[in-house]
Amino acid sequence: ARRAGRHQRAPPQGAKKTFGLSRPAVFLARREDFLTLARKGRRRAGVFWLLRYFPRRGGGCARFGVSVSKRHLRPASRRNRMRRVLREAFRQCWAGELPACDFFLASSAKFKKADEESLRAECLRLLNEAGAAVVAGGRRRRR
Repeated sequence: ARRAGRHQRAPPQGAKKTFGLSRPAVFLARREDFLTLARKGRRRAGVFWLLRYFPRRGGGCARFGVSVSKRHLRPASRRNRMRRVLREAFRQCWAGELPACDFFLASSAKFKKADEESLRAECLRLLNEAGAAVVAGGRRRRR
């Protein structure tokens, strides 16, 4: 007879804490969402980040995705830390009532030379500018 229990997983002890935010609704996870942002999204470029955003119809909350390239930040532990810092920055910004919009942040070439605080500050600045553009209508005038 086989022994039970040694190689079996323990049952989950409840849902992970998400600090009042439901993970699937707040963070981008599906490939289709990222492709829609790449095809139809508007862009805002900063020194360290490229932000793509796309307003969603039907309301809802703002959603966020982030990509920190291995080329720009080699150790996985540092990339994961940067993602956590940016998600927290998004939560702070989201509490300020961003419009129903998908946001995707990608690291740029000058990313390596920046400290964590300036990366976070630029992320918040880009999110606030994009959110204001969506609320105002988002169309740029051509000159």
